[in-house]
Amino acid sequence: MSKIYDIGIADIQRIGFLTSPGVGNAEAIKAAAVARQRFNDAGIDVVSIQAKDDAATIDLVNEMVRSDSIDALVVCGDDPLINLALQPQAESEKPLGLIPAGEHSDLGRSLNIPINPKRAADIVMRGFFTTTDLGRVSNNANETRWFATIACSGFDARVTQRSKYFGGRLRALRAPLGAVASIFDFHSAPCTITLDGDLVITEDILLCAIGNTQYYGQGMMMCPEANHHDGLFDISLVPDFNERELLSSFWKLYQRKPDKLDFMTTYRAKSIVIEHENQPNAADCRPFSDGYLKAEVVEGAGRFLVPRP
Repeated sequence: MSKIYDIGIADIQRIGFLTSPGVGNAEAIKAAAVARQRFNDAGIDVVSIQAKDDAATIDLVNEMVRSDSIDALVVCGDDPLINLALQPQAESEKPLGLIPAGEHSDLGRSLNIPINPKRAADIVMRGFFTTTDLGRVSNNANETRWFATIACSGFDARVTQRSKYFGGRLRALRAPLGAVASIFDFHSAPCTITLDGDLVITEDILLCAIGNTQYYGQGMMMCPEANHHDGLFDISLVPDFNERELLSSFWKLYQRKPDKLDFMTTYRAKSIVIEHENQPNAADCRPFSDGYLKAEVVEGAGRFLVPRP
């Protein structure tokens, strides 16, 4: 690895442990209890973090990141919760550990973090970290947000919006159900895409996926060649086509068979600007804004506790 992508071992004695305040996800609640017990048994001092809303969560995480007494920040939850922690943690020296839980745990999948909370906690305590690329999106209002997995524009961002309405026993199928619910009332739109300030693509686009890593939407391999150690996004563009073809294509992506999707065009770039009218955007499975979207790679901005090679 180059100097951009540092690796090392952190001495983990005290952690800030972020969990979701929501009570609807029994899996995340159980995983947090198991991981916390594992930390306690090993003598790790656990400072629990839980807030009433997103803004308060970011404020509390920022305190943990700035505190010299906290050795690592650990998130027990899914990609949207991790994304909140990422906002103050990105570009810092504080490593971020993951206890994957919930419907969207695609960052954990990309970092080879086991879904078993005891094993994930053990990885945190070993302290091995690597730095990675992160993406940063912005809109016309100069609002910005970091993301670690995939940012998207168009159909897949609409799926993110729809997925939140499926709760209870349907939580585990939020992304697939959100896709089905969106297929019949969402269509492509005229779009101008500029890559690295040079290549300009003008056509009707159903969706654009901007991949720092390979997966989103509960294991859908949308950007199969993405690598968060190369300083580039992998960008997947999908044109408009009929509902039956769309349903079939999503099934292939969940089967990890993106090579069979002849209609999907891929590019690689350090930055991308998407200009369209009122199409939704999202990043790390969190809605971001509608309309204009810019995304850029920031090399080495992420720092994660991962399994040692």
